[in-house]
Amino acid sequence: LFLGDESELPNPGDYVTRTMGGDHVIVGRGDDGKIRGFLNSCRHRRMPLCRADAGTTRRFVCPYHAWTYDITGALRTTSFDQHYQHFDLAQHGLVPVTQLATYRGLIFGNWDAQACSLDEHLADKKWYLDMLFARTPGGMTVLDAPQRWIIETNWKIPALNFMDTQHAITVHKGPMTMGQAAGAPPLDVIAKIADGTPQVCFPQGHGLVTRAIDPNMPEFFGYPPELVSLYKQTLPHDQLAQFRTGPPGVGTIFPNTSWIETLLGVAADKPPTIFFNLRSWQPLAPNKIEVWSWIFADKEASAEWRAESYRVGLQTFGIGGIFDEDDSEVWASVSRVMQGPMASRQFMEFSAGHSTPPLEGYPGPGTAYPSLLSEHAQYGFIRRWKQMMELDQAGSESL
Repeated sequence: LFLGDESELPNPGDYVTRTMGGDHVIVGRGDDGKIRGFLNSCRHRRMPLCRADAGTTRRFVCPYHAWTYDITGALRTTSFDQHYQHFDLAQHGLVPVTQLATYRGLIFGNWDAQACSLDEHLADKKWYLDMLFARTPGGMTVLDAPQRWIIETNWKIPALNFMDTQHAITVHKGPMTMGQAAGAPPLDVIAKIADGTPQVCFPQGHGLVTRAIDPNMPEFFGYPPELVSLYKQTLPHDQLAQFRTGPPGVGTIFPNTSWIETLLGVAADKPPTIFFNLRSWQPLAPNKIEVWSWIFADKEASAEWRAESYRVGLQTFGIGGIFDEDDSEVWASVSRVMQGPMASRQFMEFSAGHSTPPLEGYPGPGTAYPSLLSEHAQYGFIRRWKQMMELDQAGSESL
């Protein structure tokens, strides 16, 4: 489960509070530079220690009885130590996140000691993530605290949506038509390009759609030249070739983390701008989620480019973004209908393009299919989810 980015914790003592399923956790950087995660709950009466979303501290002091922990999670005092006979402070530290690991600055956690490692879970998807998070010497950085908002929908619907290109041409017809005033191609041209652009699936349930690039656009259109020169210096030859022709534009990291990096125009007087948005679909109930949404930029990007990229990101994929407003209405409507006694017994359809075989000789890892308008990636996600739901403890090793 995605918990944040290392750039949110630049200094020792920095922390953020996040969620893992139904649990609240603290993620912080110690004096040794190591990032750790803990259940946000005092070992005495289970009071939440941190009430803030983020901060910097040397100690976590419980507001109930003042049990005090350091940034490594160790209990330092009960504040009434003289009344606790034969009490071992070392045995009462904060409950750690069982597995906490990072990849290219992204922090992930898992409560299951028997689960596969993050490295095994991401597997071949890492090749594509490198094009997003390791294409310059400095990597990526979060531009501001994440936006958060609630949508009445099931968490799987948006996770699937971020591998669905068909809806971009129908649901987002309004804002995409607006984008033509800023130089974007017409919808029929976009649909034709998308139909000949690959999507990629992975056995772990991940999926991505490569960005449909208009052949009439200049190479690396939308990126500042100074960043492009860094991409050429930093990315290996095979990843740079992929980035030129089909960068990982939109996708989902199974189970509930998605991203979009695309070129959008929203005003006739401004050229289209690249932005990068990463988000987590946090379940609150069967039909309620909280969206956590971060905007990233390359660390070497200029302040001016960061500001413009951030502005376009918020205008399109933010709490009031014109694309997010479209999506939120659809997701909530699907969930409302599916609660009906008859509708809840109906199946969804995921067969578009399933008669089409995989591409042969595709240069990147994963299983690639020739059209973004097919539903292979979505089907792979929901199939993996079904496998996980059917597992019992004895069968967990088989995956």
